[in-house]
Amino acid sequence: MVAGYNQAWFLPLNGGTHYGHDLASDFDLAGVESTFGLLRAAGSRHIRLWLCEGNNKNPEGVSFKDLIANGLEDNFIQNIQAVMACAQRHEVVVYWTLLAPNTGYDAKASAAHLRGPLPEYRQLYTQLFDLQQHPYAAVSFIERVIFPLIEALSPYRDHVYGLDLVNEIDYVAATYLADEASRFPIIASWLDAVVRMVRSSFAQPPRLGVSFGYEHQRYPLLYHVDALGIGLDFWDIHAYDDAGRLSLQPDRPLQKPLVLGEFGHRSPRSPRADEPQRQADSCALFLANAAQHACEAAFAWRLLEDHRQHWSFYESQPEAGRLQVLALKPAAEHIRRWNAQNEVV
Repeated sequence: MVAGYNQAWFLPLNGGTHYGHDLASDFDLAGVESTFGLLRAAGSRHIRLWLCEGNNKNPEGVSFKDLIANGLEDNFIQNIQAVMACAQRHEVVVYWTLLAPNTGYDAKASAAHLRGPLPEYRQLYTQLFDLQQHPYAAVSFIERVIFPLIEALSPYRDHVYGLDLVNEIDYVAATYLADEASRFPIIASWLDAVVRMVRSSFAQPPRLGVSFGYEHQRYPLLYHVDALGIGLDFWDIHAYDDAGRLSLQPDRPLQKPLVLGEFGHRSPRSPRADEPQRQADSCALFLANAAQHACEAAFAWRLLEDHRQHWSFYESQPEAGRLQVLALKPAAEHIRRWNAQNEVV
C-alpha cells in the first residue's frame, strides 16, 4: 500500500490561499516546485491534487456560457502540464481529482456561502450531472472539459496515479440534486456515461474512480453504485476519526479496489496542546486499518495547510506576508516509515 498526502490546491509562496485559482489565474510554478520538494522530504512520492474545484463559483479553469461548458480557459492545460513536468523532475506521482464543488473551503467565503451553494451554482451543477433532464449540458462538460484534461495528462501517464472524477460525490448528490429519490440513479447514470465515453475515445486513459465522504452514513451511495457494476477502476473513501476507523460494511465486500483518498483526526473546535500527538496516533491507526482493508493507497489530509493548522503535516507560520514552513510534525514519520518498510520510496 502506498502512503501519500493531499495538497488539493497549492498555497502561494506569499501566504494566504489560492483555492479555486491555483492552476489558473494565480498559477505559481515556484510554489509547485516547493510543494513537491516538501512532499519528498515528508517521506512520500504520492500526492492528491484538485483540478476544477469551485466553492460558489464556476469550476476552476472552465468557461461557461448560459451554464453550458465552452471549454477550458487559456493557459489551464499549459499549467497542468507544467505541474506534471515538475512531477517528473521530482519523481512524484499525482492523484488528480477532477471536480470538487464542495462549499466551505474558501477562507474568504462569506457565512452565506458556507451554508450552501448559491442558486446559480446549484443550477450549474444540477445540469452538469443530470443526463436525463439536461443531456446537452452534461455531455458538453464531458467532451469539452474531461476529454481535453485526459489528453493533457496522457504524455505523463507514468506519473498519474488516477483520476477521481468528483470529490465526495455523495455530498454533491445531496447538495445539488434536490429530488432525493432520484439522486442515486442520476449519479450512477453520469458515472456510467463518463466511463463509456472516455473508454471509447482514449486507448489508454488514466485509471478512473470517484470518492465518497459521508463515512458516518456508512457510504450508502458507494454500495449502490458498486452493486451496479459501473466500469470504474477503483473507489475512494474519506474518513476523519481519532481512532483511525473506516466505516465500511464488512458484510458487503466491494467489487472494486479501494483507495483511502483522505484521512485525518477529527477537527477540534479550538487548538489543543496535544494536537501533534493526536494527529500522529490517528495517522498510524489509519495506515494499519487501510492496509487491513486492502486499500491500494492512503492519502493523509494535508501536507501544507493555510488556515487549519492542526491538519498540516508541517509546522508553519506567517512571516512578513509569507508562509514560513518550519519542521515536520511527528505524524509524518509514520508516512515515511510506512513507505520505507514497503519499499515505496
